[in-house]
Amino acid sequence: MKSITTVLTRIALILMLSCVFAGCLTGDRVSDDGRGVGDGPQVSSFDTISPAAFVNPPMEARPGALWCWLNGYVNHEQMTREMEEAKALGMRGFEIWDIGVLRGKELVPEGPAFLGEESLKTIKHAMTEAKRLGLELNMIAASSWNAGGAWIQKSDGSKRIASSSVDVTGPKKFDQVLPLPCESETYHYDVSVLAVPQSADKKISSLDSGIDLTGKMDETGRLQWDVPAGDWAIMRFVCRGTNQNLVVPSPNSNGLLIDHLSAGATERHMLHIINKLGEIDPEHKILKILSHDSFEVHPANDWTEDFVDEFKSRRKYDPGKYLPLLEGWQLTDKDVQTRFIADYHKTVGELMTERHFRLSRQILNRHGMKLCAEAGHGGYPRVDPIWALGESDIPRGEFWNGQRFWVTKEAASAANLYGRRYVDSESFTGWRNWQDGPSHFKQLFDVAICDGLNRLTFHTFAHNPPEAGLPGYVYHAGEHFNANNTWWKQSGPMLKYMARCSYLMQQGDFVADVCFYYGDKAPNLVPPRRIDPNLKPQYALDKCLHCGEPVAVNFRTLGSGYGYDYIDANSIIKRMKVDPKTGHLVVGAMRYKLMVLTDHDHICMDVLEKIRDLVKQGATIVGSVRPIRTNSLTGFPGADRQVEEITGQFWPVLDPEKAVAVRAFGKGRVYTHMTARQVLAQLGVKQDFTVLKGGSQDGPLRIDYIHRRSDNADVYFVCNSAKETKTVTCRFRDANGRAEVWYPVTGEICLANVTGRHGAGSCDIELELPAFGSAFVVFNRGGDAPKKSAELFANDSGKAIPVNGKWTVKFQPGRNAPAAVHWDNLIDWTASNVDGVKYFSGTATYSIQFAIDQAVGKDCWLDLGDVREVAEVTIDGQSLGTTWTYPFGVKVPAAMVGKGSHLLEVKVTNVWDNRLVGDQFLDEKDRITHTNMQGRHDKKTPLVSSGLLGPVTLEPLK
Repeated sequence: MKSITTVLTRIALILMLSCVFAGCLTGDRVSDDGRGVGDGPQVSSFDTISPAAFVNPPMEARPGALWCWLNGYVNHEQMTREMEEAKALGMRGFEIWDIGVLRGKELVPEGPAFLGEESLKTIKHAMTEAKRLGLELNMIAASSWNAGGAWIQKSDGSKRIASSSVDVTGPKKFDQVLPLPCESETYHYDVSVLAVPQSADKKISSLDSGIDLTGKMDETGRLQWDVPAGDWAIMRFVCRGTNQNLVVPSPNSNGLLIDHLSAGATERHMLHIINKLGEIDPEHKILKILSHDSFEVHPANDWTEDFVDEFKSRRKYDPGKYLPLLEGWQLTDKDVQTRFIADYHKTVGELMTERHFRLSRQILNRHGMKLCAEAGHGGYPRVDPIWALGESDIPRGEFWNGQRFWVTKEAASAANLYGRRYVDSESFTGWRNWQDGPSHFKQLFDVAICDGLNRLTFHTFAHNPPEAGLPGYVYHAGEHFNANNTWWKQSGPMLKYMARCSYLMQQGDFVADVCFYYGDKAPNLVPPRRIDPNLKPQYALDKCLHCGEPVAVNFRTLGSGYGYDYIDANSIIKRMKVDPKTGHLVVGAMRYKLMVLTDHDHICMDVLEKIRDLVKQGATIVGSVRPIRTNSLTGFPGADRQVEEITGQFWPVLDPEKAVAVRAFGKGRVYTHMTARQVLAQLGVKQDFTVLKGGSQDGPLRIDYIHRRSDNADVYFVCNSAKETKTVTCRFRDANGRAEVWYPVTGEICLANVTGRHGAGSCDIELELPAFGSAFVVFNRGGDAPKKSAELFANDSGKAIPVNGKWTVKFQPGRNAPAAVHWDNLIDWTASNVDGVKYFSGTATYSIQFAIDQAVGKDCWLDLGDVREVAEVTIDGQSLGTTWTYPFGVKVPAAMVGKGSHLLEVKVTNVWDNRLVGDQFLDEKDRITHTNMQGRHDKKTPLVSSGLLGPVTLEPLK
């Protein structure tokens, strides 16, 4: 007999991969619940979980996709087909992305200008169909990215500071027009003129010796000056347009990027789009979300017209004399230079966050719409990512397939801190091009769920007019999930799995024990907690795995088993408080038992003063380095002395004989030379999740988790990243409620196999997780107990009936494969010596007659062994469902396995990769495939394992 947990799991797995996706419920678009609208934090109002909603998730939980309208070229009939099929398969809707083509652009026809008359007709058609079908419809707020378009005037275009330099030796009279550091037709205006003592290496000891000549230059740029003795560099500083256009616009939609530091530029850009959409949807009742993509304006010393005034207001000093430091000059006093550069970047970040991200949201909210923004540290960031993401209604991260670009965790931290319900992510981006099936996507999705993802947006779903061929038009970076995918029509069960996970992850609030303060610099970063498990290395103690930049504070010192967020200065200063009963740090709905400071000796004065107050009120703080200075020229050098004075009030004094130190201050405590994990242990805070046996919580193929809490349940998602079954015993700290296991692949809900309970409220549960397997462990405080009794079933592998004999395999016509082949043994298609089989992509139907000598008399499990990638199973013409991830198999009712001969049919669908490789051996006129994605496949490209690999057995259940 197998363990009760194995029994429980087998039931779920039987149903898991035999369930046929039955389409989607008609539901509302993303509900206008008020979360994210307005400037203040919102508190979670999604406080209960529902078994019915888990089984059939609401629309807002279902996956969406970036709907690429490549070159702006679309076909209305095909749009309707794509939308209807997406609805039937279980998607929530689409995000229109008018975009150009990077590969094979000559193969894709040109469409109309974005938001022009013809473009609006197409968007109107999409709106009409979305309303009819009950689909969500959103749009990227530009043709490609970033914000901008043909309507942007030069004065609203992105800007940077630049300078020209004229060398002069005095004493003498200088009367000359200073050259512009840009073409005269480029938008520009003068900022200042400085004379700086000349230096061959642009290195000087002090900028105090510079002379401000701004008032001596007239409107034509002519400077008249009595030059004093010495060698001088006369620098004319101007704010100039960068002339940078949209990154990959459709051919008739190019235009300037906006000045992201200008409120006026943002407002004019957003209102142009809103007003254009208003021509076809006056009340904005259909297309309700606009999105900003990742910030990829070229690195530059950003500037805007009122930058100096804003700098003075925010930093409390004039930046004028320091401007040469932005143009390659250096001070011998590196500390002063570093502080100014930090002040400059912080000002840029604040202006961009407030005037672009916040203002975009406010404008949209006034029109009944919402902002989704990929405002984190992808691309060429300028901002504090948590603050910037928090200013959007829907924070968006990204995670890639086969690449290191994972920044979903920072979007999740922003959502938690700023009270946003959804954590979106640009999902599965990559360049693997039709190599992967749904089980691979599940592995990556599960890791992202543990980061906090709860709203998936496929990158990308390319629209394909009929003439595009197969696999058709695609954006250069996939993954290419669309209606031309080989397994598109079999994707429903995967989509429903993702929707069920997202539904539970949208309820209640994230449970975290620790927040890591990452400083106030801009740009800043939240390092990914994990990346694609198939990549190495997985860890970097002092650098971000996503971008390679140093991290200010490393969450890895916390170790596994505890939840955490990173936190920004804005949240600490403006909204953090202390619960007087527990000493927990509270931000909105989030409660942290302690906060960890950066590993730096500098700190923002406002943050430090707030931390002192929090400790006095009962907070627990952990810091490895005592702050002794600021990182700013504001109030310098007196501010440094003030930092030392404040930290001296509460920072522990190290005992030379002890390795750690703690100091009480007011009602709170400050620890140093201890990790967060050590402090939690000293406080008696147990791990939230512990793998007691059967698996590891470390390494790329770990057992991972995330924990959320609603009014009626504590919900833990547990997943196995390894390609092997793991039977694990796990301890759950917050086990207040009836222990249940909710299986997201099937919707099955069972009582959990509890192997131990502990006085502190924790609980030990045994789980069997198949390869890439997952389950929700729910401690339910309401509703009826599950009626399923797992003890009724167990696998009787000792009586397994092998399904052997001659297999007939019929291949999908029109794919250059033989009509049928006959095999005595199952093989990988790529091992065939028949090219039409070796390079086949599509669906092949396996059939075999097998005999049962004696009626089994009970339900069975049909184990297919390994399948690449998806299988639809019938016995004697009766469908048993679709299996798409491990373990590949279906449940067979007892009535279908009586004595006699039976016909088993298995329709197996693989991916496009192999046919794309095989076509490289054919003349172009004879090829099966057609795509603009040229040059990604050649004759040496490795083939992808395909087909029904077996072994196939029928195992009675008892």
